[in-house]
Amino acid sequence: NGKWAAIFGNGYNSDPDGDGTAKLFIHYLDDSDHSEVQILETGKGSIVNADCNDVASDCNGLATPAVVDLTGDGIADRVYAGDLKGNLWVFDLTGSDTTQWGSAYGAAPLFTATDGSGTAQPITTQPAVTLHLTEKSAATEPNTLVFFGTGQFIVAADSQTTGVQSFYGLWDAGEPISGARSDVLVEQTISQSVLTIGSDPFDIRTLSSNSVDYQQKKGWYVDFLIESGERVVVNPLLFGELVVYTTVIPSTTQCGTAGNSWLMVQDFFTGGEPNFIAIDVNNNGTWDEEDVADGQNVAGVSSGDLFWQPTIVQSGIGAEGTVLLPKDAYGSDDTLETQRIRGGSNRAARSSWARFEFD
Repeated sequence: NGKWAAIFGNGYNSDPDGDGTAKLFIHYLDDSDHSEVQILETGKGSIVNADCNDVASDCNGLATPAVVDLTGDGIADRVYAGDLKGNLWVFDLTGSDTTQWGSAYGAAPLFTATDGSGTAQPITTQPAVTLHLTEKSAATEPNTLVFFGTGQFIVAADSQTTGVQSFYGLWDAGEPISGARSDVLVEQTISQSVLTIGSDPFDIRTLSSNSVDYQQKKGWYVDFLIESGERVVVNPLLFGELVVYTTVIPSTTQCGTAGNSWLMVQDFFTGGEPNFIAIDVNNNGTWDEEDVADGQNVAGVSSGDLFWQPTIVQSGIGAEGTVLLPKDAYGSDDTLETQRIRGGSNRAARSSWARFEFD
């Protein structure tokens, strides 16, 4: 509609003035009093007695959205955001008539994340979104791949939760993804072991490499089954052919800040093992057979601290980079770890041009 706006979710437990539902706010910035706000409602959630702690309440909240420009014209077309009930919502902002904006699939989300027993998995992070590599038909537009993890670490009691959480890669093919998770998505599995390089042991993970037939399936998922309480509470990143993210496994001590984390890298097309050596496990500046575990490319490395939001610093114009991993600094001056990774042959594109003229 030609206006600049800040777009954000309503957050969690918005009592006593909220109504308990998850919703998207579009706050326009070009009004003289900055007061014009458009609210896109999901209708999922409820509150009783203006108190989310009331046992009759079912308070929901929308996490940080990913705003996507599908046509390259600098105008927002689609917004992806998850809620505490495991719903991954899509909001359609195409067209200049703002009264037509709203959930792309009406009352239905694109997908509802649940574990193997059907328990909802909360989404508290911003999804990562890219275009599908192979599916480009007009019949399945917008043909995006959407990546997100599940888990919650907001209130003190969350450190005690041990429900199974997961990471997902979904194909938005223009309709909701329904049906049993195991029927519509391909499962990848995690294995955990110790890789010894020289005399140094490294806790590492590898992944299965099941193929994904997008004529039959709508994406992939992996469950965190090895370490109890593992979850994803910071945003994933895309780097070359990989989706990169960190997990946290908080200590069950109520007042503690301790725990441990894993840095994970997955082929974003299948969710499986990278088809190249992606992690320089011992950070010696080379990616070689030392970084391979029994013939499998390493997909995860561990830390004795909690990792928070990672950043990737690309090296030159190639597909190599360093992941900067802020970690819990309780009792330590060492607040940042680094890990060298490669993104494969799908190198990052030039982000901008700068022209200089000299007399």
